[in-house]
Amino acid sequence: VAPVSLKKKRIADGDYSSDVPVTSHDELGRLATSVNRMRERIAGYVHHVDGSLQRLQDVSRALTTTTGGVERLQDAVLEAAAATVGGAATAVLFERSGDTLRAVRHLGAPPQPPATNVIRRLLRGETVRAKSKQGHVLAVPMFFQDAVSGALLSVTGTSVFESDQRALEALANNAAVAVQNALLFEQQKQAVERLRELNRIQSDFLDTAQHELRTPVLTLQGQLDLLAAGWDRWDDSERRDLVGDIDISTRLLGELLETIVDFSLLNADTVELRRRPLDLATAVQDAAGVVASHFKDGLPVKLLTDVPADILLDADPARLRQVLRAILDNAVKFTPMGGTVAVHASQDKGRGHCRVDVIDTGVGVAEDAVPRVFDRFYQEDNSRTRRFGGMGLGLSLARRLCDAHGATITLESTQGVGTRCTLQWPLSAADAASPAPAFVQFSRDRVA
Repeated sequence: VAPVSLKKKRIADGDYSSDVPVTSHDELGRLATSVNRMRERIAGYVHHVDGSLQRLQDVSRALTTTTGGVERLQDAVLEAAAATVGGAATAVLFERSGDTLRAVRHLGAPPQPPATNVIRRLLRGETVRAKSKQGHVLAVPMFFQDAVSGALLSVTGTSVFESDQRALEALANNAAVAVQNALLFEQQKQAVERLRELNRIQSDFLDTAQHELRTPVLTLQGQLDLLAAGWDRWDDSERRDLVGDIDISTRLLGELLETIVDFSLLNADTVELRRRPLDLATAVQDAAGVVASHFKDGLPVKLLTDVPADILLDADPARLRQVLRAILDNAVKFTPMGGTVAVHASQDKGRGHCRVDVIDTGVGVAEDAVPRVFDRFYQEDNSRTRRFGGMGLGLSLARRLCDAHGATITLESTQGVGTRCTLQWPLSAADAASPAPAFVQFSRDRVA
């Protein structure tokens, strides 16, 4: 009797590891059998609860220690959800998109879209339990700042307990906060990386600006000193020759400063445009003339133009010439002496656009550098010993001006073969009822 009484006491104290011996078939024996059945059920509940607590602890660690990004965190949430309901469960994570839910990640078989009424209930903040062909469905809403931000859905072949539901609800709410924190962390990390990049760009820009501004200034100073020293000894042709050199240096310095000033203006919310019908052939000729004026003996490359005389663009004349000048200057600068720069233009009146291609036989751009050629201050070779000058502002400024006109600029290049820069520019509507606006609004994300 003593051992039986001792086991009953252990059961009463929470020890469900062993049965009460059944020694008879009378009332005491039946009572002992009932106690054993109760012990088994209680032991099962305790085991289930202990398992749920362990899974929640695992989830808590996953949500607080995962550093692999949002996707790795979402995977940890799905694995925890499947473990919570058990039975080789599948799990799906949804995020809210307006008035519906969109599956963003899943564990197991590809998810079936939830029924419309299930989505409505989840968006109202209700937990949904149902039976489907796939098994037992448990879907719980995810709350962030008192609003439904998504949902967590699991499907298992075994019955889902009330404790499973509570565990999944706790997981969903913790996951909502953790995912938002992970997103914020990634945004902050990207912002820090961007600030570092901007700091590097600023440093490179200052070094480049110092070099690019100093070069023409020192050249001018030397030319003026030479002119002053030889004025009395030289004849008029020698003086004119040196004055011509001074004029070229002055033009280059002026255009460099103008580019810097214009770029700072284009970082404002608006840019002033005075648009009118403009003859493209004349604009190309003017831009080519400005580029040629940078060289004492004319362009060092062969310039070929194929621009029909009847093409009229809708453009601010000064700004269009600035775009063409930047493209041509870039093409000439990176094309070896004796190479070719060709300008082709064709109009598509049906679409209301003109295509302008500037093709050179220059050194080309590396494939990984092509996406960045329109970034401000970017230069593929930014070393102090680079072969080509410039501040990396020309193409960036050209893109800003294209944006302002509703035009586009793209670039294709093969290193060692050459580069094609393409403009798609609006044609002029000569019968337009009203003039184009003088100011164009820029969104900050386009100019930042």
